[in-house]
Amino acid sequence: MNNPSGGKDSSLVQCILKELAEELSPYGFDISPFLSGWYDANISSKVRLGSDLAPYEDCLCICLISSPQMFEKTFIPTVFDWCKESGIESLDNVLKCLKTRFCGSRFLPGCDDPFDWTVFIRLQKALSNSVQNLKLNLTPDESTKLNNAEWIPDYAIRPVTRLPYVHVQTAGHVSGMAYFHQPSDSIKKKAVPIVESVCIHITAVGSGLGK
Repeated sequence: MNNPSGGKDSSLVQCILKELAEELSPYGFDISPFLSGWYDANISSKVRLGSDLAPYEDCLCICLISSPQMFEKTFIPTVFDWCKESGIESLDNVLKCLKTRFCGSRFLPGCDDPFDWTVFIRLQKALSNSVQNLKLNLTPDESTKLNNAEWIPDYAIRPVTRLPYVHVQTAGHVSGMAYFHQPSDSIKKKAVPIVESVCIHITAVGSGLGK
């Protein structure tokens, strides 16, 4: 979404966040917003969002992270539902069927990763439901701002450079979900012999809420 700091857009942002939180919180996910320009200002040019994902520096993005409850509220129930609905005992066969069902979708998980598949399906459903519900109460102009919304998972990489679409640790940092320590954070004149790195696994980033 372009310029969400404006009056009407600010209200729309709050509606979007409320709708997504209602869709995702019961399943063990937390969300936090940020602007694409904040992210690009804190990352190498090689991993910036780019015009294909965020055509404006004030596009609304949403960082999503899973809480410890996600495993029991999303992963386990989803796996059991797959097996009951399909009547297939083999999880490998279930995942192959899922890949066929979602053929054509962007950022599909691998055939051997049930965890990423449960997240993918939950986020796809949450995004679809949220957009549908929001459009019921929006003007045509406001509705068009949601047309390009999509989720970008942490495992998504660009086909040529093999670099990630999103550096999720930086997304977590600028959204306030996490603090991404960098060598420049070291206090001057204080000896810091070793700076250990820690990886915070953000589940996904929502982008493309276009103008």
